[in-house]
Amino acid sequence: MSYQFVVSDEKIGYVTDANGNRLYDTVDHADTWKALEELVDLGLAKSIGVSNFNIRQLQHLLDNCRIKPAVNQVENHAYLMQPQLYDFCLKNDIAIVGFAPVGSPGRWNKTKEELVLTEDPIVAEVAKRHSKSPTQVLIRYMIERGRAVIPRSTNPVHIKENFEIFDFEMSKSEMSKLDGLDRNLRFFPFTQFKDAPQFPFND
Repeated sequence: MSYQFVVSDEKIGYVTDANGNRLYDTVDHADTWKALEELVDLGLAKSIGVSNFNIRQLQHLLDNCRIKPAVNQVENHAYLMQPQLYDFCLKNDIAIVGFAPVGSPGRWNKTKEELVLTEDPIVAEVAKRHSKSPTQVLIRYMIERGRAVIPRSTNPVHIKENFEIFDFEMSKSEMSKLDGLDRNLRFFPFTQFKDAPQFPFND
């Protein structure tokens, strides 16, 4: 379940008011969650989770649910580790699943001025030392830091490389250097939905 409930129509797309502003559903997340819990009760779903929920939204769900979210899928990579959110989820037995774990360098909205995580000098240094690619180093780093990751690729060679990350181990010094890359940088800020009542990145 995602945070944003945009009113949409299959023929016209997003529904807007007379001023062109998107219309958002005002249904409480907790009420929608109850419907998902019913699917579990009926055996139609094994696990249910959320996406892009912040701590406040998660707490609201936890205060009103029978079945806790199994996962919270969020943007998570070395430039955006979200330690407070991770600690909250860990405390409440909610797994963090990180999308864009290597910074999604091929994403559609990338600009020439933006930082490229896979080209970071520190990442390149560690990769060279272990004869691995920057992508492999970044995926291994995230797993070492307790995150489940879902790297995306359509290239068979890259997909194979994404699995070849358990035959090397980074030192404490290298992990510390990678920890220092965190700069709270979102590559997917979803600013087009910043006027949503439940926009999660305003907190």
